[in-house]
Amino acid sequence: MILTASPDDDFDRIAGHVAELQHLADHEQAVWEYRAIARDGHEVWLRSIETVFTRAADGGVLRHIGVAFDITAEKNAEAVLRQANASLTQQLADRGNAAQLSGA
Repeated sequence: MILTASPDDDFDRIAGHVAELQHLADHEQAVWEYRAIARDGHEVWLRSIETVFTRAADGGVLRHIGVAFDITAEKNAEAVLRQANASLTQQLADRGNAAQLSGA
């Protein structure tokens, strides 16, 4: 999968993540999730795990290394569960309202 870009509303999060990498201690990992756009135009979710690879003489991060996993299926399953939970919550609320109206 070749990624071409991230959705516009994720750019601030990406910039924040890159800034956070500057504060990583040696052997510490940064884990984050973000969206990207595949070359064919569909949106994918990725989970990236990164660590400092090379530091400058002053201790700043020169390079970082990491791996990203496609977690799109996981995010889609989470969305389905959230929708099901919302539906069940509404059904329970409706039943409670109906019981109150009937005097039960």
